[in-house]
Amino acid sequence: MRIKIEYYNVLFPYIDEKTIPEREIVELEYNQNTTIQDLFDNSQQCCADLSKYYDLSRDLCFNNRYFPYIISSDGNVLWNILYSDTKVADFLFTHKIQDNIIYADTGIPQAGGRGYKEVIDLWNMIYPILDQIGTLLGLSFGVIEIKRIIKTKFLDKKVAPQSVFDLLLSRTQWNHNDLSESLNLSIDDTKKLLQISGFEWDRHKRTYVLGDKKRDITEKLSKIDIYYDGR
Repeated sequence: MRIKIEYYNVLFPYIDEKTIPEREIVELEYNQNTTIQDLFDNSQQCCADLSKYYDLSRDLCFNNRYFPYIISSDGNVLWNILYSDTKVADFLFTHKIQDNIIYADTGIPQAGGRGYKEVIDLWNMIYPILDQIGTLLGLSFGVIEIKRIIKTKFLDKKVAPQSVFDLLLSRTQWNHNDLSESLNLSIDDTKKLLQISGFEWDRHKRTYVLGDKKRDITEKLSKIDIYYDGR
């Protein structure tokens, strides 16, 4: 199998003498065991970045060479997974890439960046927002139920709220039974996560469909300051 990677050099607009190309396209062979890091290493772009594929988690995983989540081809959700552990096929499956083209950024300075708040602190900042969203959507349960779900399923795995909601909001509809299995979560708790993310039950489709509040929810969740005060 072949894959095409289009590398974009983020420093290009700031270089007076254009000695490097703005974009470079590389085509490579890959198999079922090839990882994302293998692709980058084989094209001499070992520090390329793919954080642009994650809206809410972009700043958390930028220049850190890991994915907030990946959905494996067998349907399991893998959290905080390194490029070096992520199969190319699973990345393509996660992001529904059918043309076998990956867009990556290069030229990113490798100096140490700002530190991030602890996952538990990020969740504590998110809970009041989820309470507002629940009120906005008129849900029958409160943020206490969401806290219980998060504590039992996500905190021990160091899964940030941005990762969870990036996953949920990556689709416009979910089969709650399938998602329940992928998350290893009860069906009732899965439904609650979908509802707090703006999904509504469609009795005709027999599935949960994203309502018209995605922009409002995304804007609220994106305002969280992820950096600790000592930066």
